[in-house]
Amino acid sequence: MRVDMIHRSVYQNIVEVTYLSDRIVSTLETGVTDTDSNVNGGGMPYARGTTMDLTTQKMFDIESCGDGTTPFFRIGPYFDFCTAGKYQAFHDLRIRRGKALSQTKPSIRRHRADPFCDDLDYERDMQSDSFTVYLTPAGQAVHAKDLRRTKGDRCTVERNSFNPVILPYRDLEAFMKVGPLKDELLTAAR
Repeated sequence: MRVDMIHRSVYQNIVEVTYLSDRIVSTLETGVTDTDSNVNGGGMPYARGTTMDLTTQKMFDIESCGDGTTPFFRIGPYFDFCTAGKYQAFHDLRIRRGKALSQTKPSIRRHRADPFCDDLDYERDMQSDSFTVYLTPAGQAVHAKDLRRTKGDRCTVERNSFNPVILPYRDLEAFMKVGPLKDELLTAAR
């Protein structure tokens, strides 16, 4: 292990409540990690979606399924993308929805600290398996964590026209585990 990679702290920019009900609170935390190995001192973007179940007093985010060699994941006892077929269906839905967004909303909101962050490459950036998820009233948000400028530098994880991609709950019904949250989300989506 290199010594310059040991020190890492996170500068939290913001925590947003993205979904709130009597049972669930979902949040998105964004910030920048400060690492000695980052040459320009700008840090690496950081995003983490979290879902808190108020009835069980437990917190969940993306959990890897299996041995960690695949991108398969689950979100607590709520969503399951733990097989090749389920993950591929999720990935395809994300790409379809993202492509539709990029065609209808071409402008990218510029990040206040990085005015060149608006030349993102949708075709490349949305293919990444580096993302976080969180709940919103409209659906599950899939927030890419590895957006890059076309010049190859890291871009921030601030929201823009195609980040996050919102997947409607009705399209995710097959991946939801039976329980009160599934009922709540599908009822609210109708």
